[in-house]
Amino acid sequence: MALNFPDAPTVGQYFPQPPAANTPVWQWNGTTWTWTGWGNALTGVIPENLQTANYTLVAQDAGKFIYHPLSDNNARTFTIPANASVAYTIGTVISFVNLINTVTIAITTDTMYLAGPGTTGSRTLSAYGCCTALKVDTTTWIISGTGLT
Repeated sequence: MALNFPDAPTVGQYFPQPPAANTPVWQWNGTTWTWTGWGNALTGVIPENLQTANYTLVAQDAGKFIYHPLSDNNARTFTIPANASVAYTIGTVISFVNLINTVTIAITTDTMYLAGPGTTGSRTLSAYGCCTALKVDTTTWIISGTGLT
């Protein structure tokens, strides 16, 4: 079976895009396509979703990091929606990075536990903080990270 690579790839581009589960994935290095691994096994690359306003997560945010940049010196709220609204798969991870002011990570009707003490509710992420929320049950998340209270 012949592979139909793109005619004018950019350096770093993956093929196929998006990488499919359990299929070989290739990357263009500027000269040739090189095999990088298997779909869903690529490491070291977490897609970014930059936000400069209050934001409610969507299904496409699974596996991404939500980024609050230095250019937006305002407190923001990023909300994880209820399972009834967005049914993330158990095992979904979503990370948050805040470079300035504070970000509140809110949860609607589901439950979010702070790793360690096990307290529930919204969390505050300080400047230069980063954290990850992991969905562990249908309506249950656990969150941990640096600069998170």
